[in-house]
Amino acid sequence: MDGTEIAAPDQWDHVLVALVPAQVGSARAMVTAAGVLMALGTAALAWDPRAVPMIVLDLAAGMAYVGLVAVALPYARPVTWLAGLVAVTWFAGTVWAGALFWHRGALVWLLLAYPLPWPSTRTERATVVGALLVSATPFIWAAPIPSLVTAAALAAVAAWSTRRSPPHSVAVSTARLALVVFAAVILAGSLLELIRPSGAALALFVVYEAVVGGIAVALAVALPRPSPAAVADLVIDLDGTEAPSVRERLSRVLGDRGIHLSFWDAAAGAYRDRDGARTGPPAAGSGRTTTELTRSGHPFAIIEHDAQLPTTPVLVEAIAGATTIVDEHDRLTADIRARIVEVEDARRRLARTADRERLELRSRLGRTVEAPLRELLDSLGGVASGGAARPELRRAQGMLQLALAELAAAAQGIRPVELDGGLAHALRSLASRNALHIELSPGLRTRYPPEVEAAMHAACSEALQNCAKHANVDRVALEVVDSDSRLLIRIQDHGVGGADASRGGGLRGLQDRVRSVGGEVRIDSPVGAGTTIELSYPAGRA
Repeated sequence: MDGTEIAAPDQWDHVLVALVPAQVGSARAMVTAAGVLMALGTAALAWDPRAVPMIVLDLAAGMAYVGLVAVALPYARPVTWLAGLVAVTWFAGTVWAGALFWHRGALVWLLLAYPLPWPSTRTERATVVGALLVSATPFIWAAPIPSLVTAAALAAVAAWSTRRSPPHSVAVSTARLALVVFAAVILAGSLLELIRPSGAALALFVVYEAVVGGIAVALAVALPRPSPAAVADLVIDLDGTEAPSVRERLSRVLGDRGIHLSFWDAAAGAYRDRDGARTGPPAAGSGRTTTELTRSGHPFAIIEHDAQLPTTPVLVEAIAGATTIVDEHDRLTADIRARIVEVEDARRRLARTADRERLELRSRLGRTVEAPLRELLDSLGGVASGGAARPELRRAQGMLQLALAELAAAAQGIRPVELDGGLAHALRSLASRNALHIELSPGLRTRYPPEVEAAMHAACSEALQNCAKHANVDRVALEVVDSDSRLLIRIQDHGVGGADASRGGGLRGLQDRVRSVGGEVRIDSPVGAGTTIELSYPAGRA
């Protein structure tokens, strides 16, 4: 059969879906109330004080089909209508002798079509039509010989239909086996009527009533009860591999033990199963069909299932809903990723701009403040060297030297001058003037953007300060690895450990500074086992 289109359910499917879950309770209550009223009316019309147990048993069998209607209401519309037809004809036969056998035609229709509105083969359809005509003719079922012949023909069709029913569908198999039992009971009753043993009529009546009522119970138990949400969750769980757990859960939810999944292979332009073999449409007459799944408008997977699955509308609706959810999720994910990229780009641009401004500010301080002050200091030095320097002149020289030192410190804080020679030079300078003994392994041979070098230098400086303050060590290893894929700086001590960036402070600032230029920070600091801080930056990132 052809694959199932993912389309909106028809008008009645929308009505049934609308009953889930908000209105299903009230709808079932209405069905039950109608069935009870019908049963009470039947009891009133057929009341006989001498046959109370038989009337009660008869009403119970009819109410079993009212219960089947209530159970099937949110899941299978055909079962709802046909079970309702059986209930109505059953009660009608209790009230009026002319309708005594009407229920047999309706029940044969239900069992041969279950869970669809009409049987799938010509033989079964002809049997349904014949059963309806025979049931409308009371003398056929009432006479032993015609009843025996009709029951034998029905039993033969029931056995044939049972053998050809899909082995994976619990619901279909249950209905066909129920038809075999129903035909066998009628056949046995016809034979007993021919033999006419004493006292068999009452026993046969009880057995017949019990079988008819039990069929309704069996159909209700076998009917799958999936919800679109449950199926949609399983569809969303599909990740491109036929996970047995997902397949088994989908089989249980849909009531089809023969569910198969195949996923789209874009390179081959075909669907493949879990063994890698190409899969095509099911063979004609196999009773199987497929439902397609798409992701972002492109083929993703197909679900092969029983063509007579009563939950096909639920499956199609769930797949449509899940496809919408997944597509919207993918769209939102792509949008979020794009926004993250935009934020990272903006953050790097801000860091780059800030670094340029710091560089410009340091340069301007050098031109407009430091250079004139040095020129003035040199002039004062020349004057002082010409003769005895007055105390005021020496004091002015000292003040100028102090101002220049403070200006140099301020400029160093704005942007270390050592960075002009590159990050490797700046790290060597940082290690040389640090109070701790720094074991430096500068494997740096590449120049990085100024803002990246400034951020890495500042982070190293902050990490070394933390070591000096909190690690209780006198030796720190600073390793630089410059590969084709990334820049990695590792600062490691063997101190007390326990560093936690979540508490804020210098480590939080260190993380923010490195991440502002697109880098990453990893801190490993178990208590009592030292601290390792890794600063990384992807090579080639603009």
